[in-house]
Amino acid sequence: MAWPSTSVFVWAPVALSGPAVTSVDRQLRPGAVLLLAEQDYCYGTGVLKLRVESLGADLGSLPRLEWVRIVGRQIYPDGSEQPREVMARVSALSKSVLPASTSNDARPEGLG
Repeated sequence: MAWPSTSVFVWAPVALSGPAVTSVDRQLRPGAVLLLAEQDYCYGTGVLKLRVESLGADLGSLPRLEWVRIVGRQIYPDGSEQPREVMARVSALSKSVLPASTSNDARPEGLG
């Protein structure tokens, strides 16, 4: 039996409330805020500040995954929020999570 010539990928959000498998999983709980540099997410310009709601894959089960779909809310400079889905580079996630105490106004070094 031959495989079809086109591939279909199905994205299903994974709830972040279960047990964490990796350090990135532990950091990416619902409500975590990411600051993603332009080169670390698809289809946008500038730094993206995003409050995480869910991930499109279990990072602990897929250790070689390079990109992951993140569903969340974009946070604008005026504090307003809007739903947003992005593809983010997995290798950038651990350095993009803001500490809970500074998630409303701080920027990691180099992204200012």
